[in-house]
Amino acid sequence: MFWTKISVLLASIASFTQANVYYAGINEAGAADLALVDHVLVATNQSLPTGSERSLIINETTIDYFMNHGVNTFRLAFRMEAMAPVQTGLGGPLNDTFFNMYNSAVEYMSRRGAYVIVDAHNSSRHIYNPNVMFGINNEPHDMPTAMILRNNQAAIDGIRAAGASQLILAPGNGYTGAQVWTNASVSNNGISPQYVPSSAYLGELWDPIDNFAYDIHVYFDYDNSLNQLYDATRWLQQQKASGFLSEFGGGDNAHCLSILNNTISYLEDNSEWIGWAIWGAGPLLGPAYFENIEPGEGMEFNTTWLQLLQPRIKFSDHLKRFGISNKGG
Repeated sequence: MFWTKISVLLASIASFTQANVYYAGINEAGAADLALVDHVLVATNQSLPTGSERSLIINETTIDYFMNHGVNTFRLAFRMEAMAPVQTGLGGPLNDTFFNMYNSAVEYMSRRGAYVIVDAHNSSRHIYNPNVMFGINNEPHDMPTAMILRNNQAAIDGIRAAGASQLILAPGNGYTGAQVWTNASVSNNGISPQYVPSSAYLGELWDPIDNFAYDIHVYFDYDNSLNQLYDATRWLQQQKASGFLSEFGGGDNAHCLSILNNTISYLEDNSEWIGWAIWGAGPLLGPAYFENIEPGEGMEFNTTWLQLLQPRIKFSDHLKRFGISNKGG
């Protein structure tokens, strides 16, 4: 029955278009699975494999595979504590070992022609890489939304002052979740937040060159439907703003695959959305991780990737783009 439903799903996406989505890709989680303990890098969920330092963050063969099948964007999140050790803080020197590993992965992907979403505090080191996008912060939560506005604005100001003109992705509160973007009373991850919603403040963000999008996440364990995206989309429409669904995912079953398929169709049908990145892949996730789409290993590679995502993007001319990252395609 499961594969019968998958066959029906594939038939339903045979004639799709991507009129508005310019970036389609994968979250590479390798850097986020590394932490700095007593000045030594360790994996958070398993022993470190052998190989080059870059191979701890990405598998080059994985990057090549995804790009050969139409992916044009990778999001490369990491733990701030590994890049900026707590002993020295954000104002101190970066951990050169970790930065060099991270930067090597960024350079590999961008040289292959991919766009790479990186953390914003490295902006001065990526000024001349047109394929970089700057993600300000990953999933802020449980803090005043006005503070997130100030942090976002300071990041935009700093990135532009450094001379970088690439696309910036600005998050909201509540794990930057779509379901709480306009209504903070909605439960997110089992928490009932007491802050005001992102929509109350983040419309005040300003970029002197108008090249930023709102960074929004969604997982379908809240109400298992597209309802989570509707209010956020209406807010983007009211603001005449752009959104980037930089992290989303679902389980390995026909129901979740149908929701994921409908999500991508919804993004394509609403011009406010310029891109998406599914969660996730990476050399340190491990085969037991239920949302892993790492080729040859991940539990969802044969379903979420092969059955759903690959057919949607492999032959899309709209994703075959080059030049500096920007919200207008």
